[in-house]
Amino acid sequence: MKTGSVTVGIPRGLIFYDHGRYWESFFKRLGIKTIVSQKTNSFILNDGVVCCTNETCLPVKVFHGHILSLTDVADYIFVPRYLSVSGRELCCPKLCGLADMIKYNIEKQVKTIEININTRHLKKDTCQSIRQAAETLGINYHKMLSVFKDTIVQNVSFGAPYHANHVSGNTGRPIVVLGHSYMIYDEYLSMGLIQKLKNKGFSVFTPANLNGYIKKMNAEPFVDKFFFNTGLENLGAAFTYMNLSGISGVIYLSPFACGVDSLTLEFIERKLFKKGIPFLKLTVDEHTGEAGFDTRLEAFLDMIV
Repeated sequence: MKTGSVTVGIPRGLIFYDHGRYWESFFKRLGIKTIVSQKTNSFILNDGVVCCTNETCLPVKVFHGHILSLTDVADYIFVPRYLSVSGRELCCPKLCGLADMIKYNIEKQVKTIEININTRHLKKDTCQSIRQAAETLGINYHKMLSVFKDTIVQNVSFGAPYHANHVSGNTGRPIVVLGHSYMIYDEYLSMGLIQKLKNKGFSVFTPANLNGYIKKMNAEPFVDKFFFNTGLENLGAAFTYMNLSGISGVIYLSPFACGVDSLTLEFIERKLFKKGIPFLKLTVDEHTGEAGFDTRLEAFLDMIV
C-alpha cells in the first residue's frame, strides 16, 4: 500500500481538543492524508450512545459516534492510547483503555491505528505500538519514531503560553469556565456555553489560558499526589484563578458520572466557598435539555451581576 493513498481518520473528540493539531501535523509529516470528523451533532451522539453501556461517560459515547462517522471515509481510524503525559501522573482510565473499548463496542469492523502515549519514557510498549503503526502504514519505523518525538513528545505536556497575574483590563467581566477540554470546547456538549457567556458581556477564562507549569505550581498540595493529570489540570487552574482579583464567578462543566470530577469538584468547591466566589456546577448527559441548562446559567449570571 502506497503511503500517499492511505487516509487516516481522526475523531473530533476527547484528547483531540488538546492535541489534535499535533497529531494532524504528525501524519502530515509522514505523508499521510488525514480527515477529521465533523463537529459533534445529535446524530453522532445518538450513534455513540447505542454502542456503549449506560455507565459509559458522555465524552466516550460521543467519541464512539465520531468513530462511526469516519468508517466509510477513511482507511484507518486513529485511536491513541494515552497512559501518561506528565511526570508521575497517569491519564484517566477511559483514555488508557479507549482503544479496547472501541474494539469491543463497535460491531462493525473498524481498522484502527493505535499508538501508546507515555511521555515519561519511550518505553517498550510505546515503541512497539509505533512499530506496528509503521508496518500497517508502510512507513519506515525509525522515521515514524523520529517524527513522534519531534511532534508529539515535545508538545503534549505543555499548555498555552499565557501567564495570568491579573484578570482586569479585559473587554468584559471575567468569568472562569473549568472542565475537561473535550467538554468545554465541544460546542454541542457544552451547549455553546462559552459563546453564551461572551454574548452576555463576559470575558471567559479556561484552563487553556494558563501555562502548564503555572497550573502545576498552583495545584499545591496535590502536586505529585493526585493520580490523574486531567484532575490536576483543573485543580491547578482553579487555584490559580481564585487567587486573582476581579473574578466574577466560576462555572464547572462536567459530564455525568465522571470519576475524576467527583474528586476535583469537591476540593474546588470548598475553596471557592471559603473565598466567597460564586460557583455553578453544570452536569450534562445525553438527556440534558438546553432549556433547563440555560435557565440555570441565566439564574447564576443574574446572581453575580
